[in-house]
Amino acid sequence: MIVDFFNNMAKKIALFSDKAPISKEAKTRLQHYVIFLVLGFPTMVLFGLYSFYKGNTTLALIILPSALALLAGIFIIRSLKDGTWVYRINAIVYMSLLTYMIMIGGEDGSKALWSFTWPLISCFLFGYIEGSLWSILLLVVTLIAYNSPIAQLVERYNYSPDFQIRFLIIYGMCVVLSSWFEYSRAFYRQESHQRNLRLDREHIKLKKEIEARQALQEQLITTAKIDSLTGILNRGAFWESAELEWEKHQRFSDTLSFAILDIDHFKRINDTFGHPAGDEVIRQVVNSTLKGIRTFDIIGRIGGEEFAIIMLKTSSNDAKKIAKRICKKIGTESIKYQNESIKCTVSCGIYSTANNQHSLDSIYQKADQALYLAKRTGRNQVVAEH
Repeated sequence: MIVDFFNNMAKKIALFSDKAPISKEAKTRLQHYVIFLVLGFPTMVLFGLYSFYKGNTTLALIILPSALALLAGIFIIRSLKDGTWVYRINAIVYMSLLTYMIMIGGEDGSKALWSFTWPLISCFLFGYIEGSLWSILLLVVTLIAYNSPIAQLVERYNYSPDFQIRFLIIYGMCVVLSSWFEYSRAFYRQESHQRNLRLDREHIKLKKEIEARQALQEQLITTAKIDSLTGILNRGAFWESAELEWEKHQRFSDTLSFAILDIDHFKRINDTFGHPAGDEVIRQVVNSTLKGIRTFDIIGRIGGEEFAIIMLKTSSNDAKKIAKRICKKIGTESIKYQNESIKCTVSCGIYSTANNQHSLDSIYQKADQALYLAKRTGRNQVVAEH
């Protein structure tokens, strides 16, 4: 709960500005600074007021500005992308306060004990390497200040040798433990980050594999519906589409025409020019038919050289005109195959209906009867069944 509270506060502060810390590490440092602020600011204010009450005006005048500098840092960070220098300035201010408190000692040297907070704070704000250097710097600065002429301006506390030894041992333990804790946190966070990256890569790889399999599945489905020779619907797919359009026809009673085309004397073409030439004839007949119908009409190969067309919202007369144009185009063109020039014609049977009293099978049968009549009465023609 407490960790979530500090984390949420850091997030809210980061949202104040577009220039707020963006890296995870910067956000972590900001979170640690917020912890230091929430715990340290009220403590320092109360301690400063208590010093005023006790008559220690000098200490109070050092503590209270330090607390205000800590609070001001939050507002300055809002306009910066990286708050490291704000942390360092506040570190200098707080370290100066600790140096002064170590020098004056207080009751039985107890004020020097506040310095044990410094290794934890510095490692939290700057990481275990820079934080350790800041921790050592406090001792160096204090030692220099304690023995400098400036020290004559304050009443230095005379620490006993035993206190000094215990102080250094405990302070050293604080430095080591704080550095170790921060190192462990950074190490396991990095490990977690690397693990998350690996998981992300595996997720992306798995996603791509799934997409590839879906694409392959769609391709297989498409392949299963398409006639490999002509590229139009095969028999099964044609009847599936025809059923859907027939259901619409029954609901709306739009005129629908069913046409069947058959290549005349196709066996003779195969016997004369060979089956590869016959395949090329089928392809060219389909191409010519596709150019003659509309894009929303449905065409499929329902037999070797037999094709069916459903012309949507098309009357019998219009369907017959379309079929005649297709037959004429095919009959007048020569199909080139290798060194051969092949001529062919097609016959077409049509049945049209504007009501829903029929079934799809019945209109197919009627169109097939019309095709049979076209074949029987001379071929290369269009017959519409009424």
